[in-house]
Amino acid sequence: MQTKKTFFACLWLLIGCLCLATNAAAQAPSTKAVNADTLLFTIQKVQLDSSKTDYQYTPLQVVAHYDFEVQYPYYKISSQSDEEVLSVGDFLQVKLQQLPDSGYLYFFSVDEWQNINLHFKSDSCTTKSMPLIIPDGSNALGIDYAGTERFVFWYAAKPIANYEKLAGGLELTMGRFMQRIVNQLGRSLVLPSKQWKLLNNTNEKAVTELGLQLLHSRNQPDGIIPIVIEFDVQAAPTPAPTPKPTVTDTVPPTNKRKE
Repeated sequence: MQTKKTFFACLWLLIGCLCLATNAAAQAPSTKAVNADTLLFTIQKVQLDSSKTDYQYTPLQVVAHYDFEVQYPYYKISSQSDEEVLSVGDFLQVKLQQLPDSGYLYFFSVDEWQNINLHFKSDSCTTKSMPLIIPDGSNALGIDYAGTERFVFWYAAKPIANYEKLAGGLELTMGRFMQRIVNQLGRSLVLPSKQWKLLNNTNEKAVTELGLQLLHSRNQPDGIIPIVIEFDVQAAPTPAPTPKPTVTDTVPPTNKRKE
């Protein structure tokens, strides 16, 4: 009898401890919420709809790649469907869905002729207006040359003092693009590690969301994480030739009276 009492006392004690632990876990802040220092964005193609009176926005599917030579990840637009094929004269927008809790974000593009165009820089990632469109809601980024073009984000915990000079200096570099990025950033480059990762998620609308998730407190405060999105551009479609009027050899009748 004493053994049974002891057993039930221990059982009730164990149940009580489990309840306390469950309540404490429920009240404690979520680990994911604390570490969800995340950048999320999509890339969309902007074009006139079939009625030619309004614009339609097509999110592009993007695939994660890895440059094994420099050991750094990047993205590439898949262009598997006709809507995703990009040509000279097309227009794109970058739609920022979520910004990191802190830090600074910079965005520029590099075309086939290595022209650097600076499009966006944030004084701080704190903003009340989301989503945020680059360049803005009423404009888009035009594609001028066939070949390979790239969109580039730089994320940093602190402001990049010489951002324009550092990004513009890519025009003077040669070689594969990821190698050029790595060399240009030098010691400022944050190397791939378990401390951060690139995201490639598909949301409930089957749209590819790209971005960056920081998984730790930053231990390289002066570092820069580059996010490169590469895409191929084909020449503008040749317009169909205008049909010429049919020429016949028939001599038109005249109204001249016979003598």
